[in-house]
Amino acid sequence: MRLIDSNILVLASYANEQQDACQNVICEGGTISTLALAETFTVLERVVSRSVAQDAVAAYLRSNVTILDVKVSHVFDAIKRAKKTGLKFFDLIHYTTAITAGCTEIVSYDKDFDGLELPRIEP
Repeated sequence: MRLIDSNILVLASYANEQQDACQNVICEGGTISTLALAETFTVLERVVSRSVAQDAVAAYLRSNVTILDVKVSHVFDAIKRAKKTGLKFFDLIHYTTAITAGCTEIVSYDKDFDGLELPRIEP
C-alpha cells in the first residue's frame, strides 16, 4: 500500500505537465488522508479556484483511494519524530499516518521525504 501525498492530488486536478502522471497514480489506487484532502482544497482554491477545489476533493471522495482519518495519535507521533527529521509538521503527520496504516512507500514530488524509513517515489 502506498500513501499518495497532497502534491500529487493537487497536480492531478488542473492542467500542468505532471497532470497525466498524477492522475494515473490516483487511478491505480492508494491511500490518502483527510489532511491531504484539506491541503489539496486549500492549494487549489489559492492556485486555481474554489470551484476546482470543490470538484477535485469531491472526486477524490468518490475515487478508488482509501481515505484515512488523521488521529490524535498521529499528531503525537509526529511531535515525537519532529526532532529526528527535518520534515514540516504537516509532512510529519502524513508520514506517521502512512507508517501507522502499514504503507510501504510515499508517492510525492516532495524531496523532503527522501532518506526516511518509507521510500519516496515519483509518478
